[in-house]
Amino acid sequence: MIRVFVPSFQQLHTAPREWTGNYTQYTVYTIEVYVSGQCHIVTKRYSELLDLHKRLRKTIETPEFPPKRVRNWSFKVLEQRRQDLESYLQVFVLLPSATGVPW
Repeated sequence: MIRVFVPSFQQLHTAPREWTGNYTQYTVYTIEVYVSGQCHIVTKRYSELLDLHKRLRKTIETPEFPPKRVRNWSFKVLEQRRQDLESYLQVFVLLPSATGVPW
């Protein structure tokens, strides 16, 4: 049995650009996957998970992925996205077609 959780997220910044001094803010989500009693932890950006979803849906049926657009980057909005991603992953690992997916 595979269990998956997204217990947290963290907002990070890119290095400032030389010519403008501006930086880009982004969010990474900590994903814990438990397989046969072992815990595997990865951090992924939303865009990386969306790319995986797009590749997978070409070959297997997948649940609906959480929307990309958010109105703002408040803690409340990011927490809701974290919960939505966790729900998506939990449904996905229960799909019979997901058992052959090379994680």
